[in-house]
Amino acid sequence: MKSTLGDMLKYAVMYLNEGRDACGTRIVDRYSIQEMCKPRQIVKPGVYYGYGLESRQLGDMTVIEHGGSLPGVSSNFSFCPQAGIGVVVLCNTMDVPVYFIADAAMRVCCGFSAEAVRPEHDPRSWTEEEKVQLTGSYISGEGDRFELLRGKDDTLQMIFNGKSVNLISIYPWQGIVRKKYTDIYLTAVRDENGAVIGVQYGSRVFPKTLN
Repeated sequence: MKSTLGDMLKYAVMYLNEGRDACGTRIVDRYSIQEMCKPRQIVKPGVYYGYGLESRQLGDMTVIEHGGSLPGVSSNFSFCPQAGIGVVVLCNTMDVPVYFIADAAMRVCCGFSAEAVRPEHDPRSWTEEEKVQLTGSYISGEGDRFELLRGKDDTLQMIFNGKSVNLISIYPWQGIVRKKYTDIYLTAVRDENGAVIGVQYGSRVFPKTLN
C-alpha cells in the first residue's frame, strides 16, 4: 500500500477514535480495532504482534505500531491511545532507522527521554545442534532472503541480501542483530520433531528453503 503523510495521519486519527474519522464517521467497528491491537504473538521481549499491528509498553501506556522497509522506502506508523498521539515517519530510502525516529518522537511527546535503554545480554555460543539446524537459506514472502552459514571460527554467520550481518547468540534458538539504533531478534521456528523449518526475524517469518 502506498500513501502520503497526510493520509497516514488520518489513519492514525481513525485508530485513536476507535474506528471513527475526525468528523465522527464510523470507518471500522470498535471490536475490529480491539482485535487488531490485541497481543497474539511475541516478536521480541516486550513486543507483541496482533493483526497487522505490534504493541509494546511505554511506561504504563501502550504504543501500537507497524513499520518496515522495502526497496526504495522505509516507514513507521504508531499511536498511543492513552496519550492521544499518533506518529508517522516516511522515507524514500530503504534501511533507514525510521523506527528510532518515530520512537524518539513518541517518547518525548509522552514525557520520556528521547532514547530508550537497550537491553544487554550475556554472551553465549551456539550449540552444535543449533548450528546444524539453523544453517541454510531463508526467504520471506516479500522476497527478502538471507543465509545462515558456518564461519571460519565455526560460529553462525548471517548474509542478508548479500551483506554480512553480525548475528549474536543470546538464548537457545535465538540470536540478535544489534544495529546502530535498533535491535532485531532472530528466533528459530521448529516443528514437533525439533527441526528448524523457518525463523522469525523481526515481525516476519522466513521459511527455510529446501535447497
